[in-house]
Amino acid sequence: MMEIFQTIWNTITTPNETLINIFGFFSCFLEALVNMLLFTTILDIPTTKKQKILYVVLFSLSGFILRNFIPDPIGSILNLIVFFLIVKFILKASLLKSLIAVFIPIVISAILE
Repeated sequence: MMEIFQTIWNTITTPNETLINIFGFFSCFLEALVNMLLFTTILDIPTTKKQKILYVVLFSLSGFILRNFIPDPIGSILNLIVFFLIVKFILKASLLKSLIAVFIPIVISAILE
């Protein structure tokens, strides 16, 4: 019986890179959706269902690829640039709203941390 508990404990506490990557991939979609709902509500950016889906898919895939395959400082900067471009061209927001949309999630994360 103790051997079963030990096996379960080892499984739970041992980092599994494959499992972390799988959860990371799906969490990118959740992060993109929450960020989009946050800044579109605050900045009153009108969106269609097609724009929302396109934004979530593009931002999630680009974020996952940039975070996993490009080293951190450059990947983060590229992620912010892609975020700005997607908001500007997919959601058709103004230049100022696009710029503010990039910084709203960062500021809220900083405040909550």
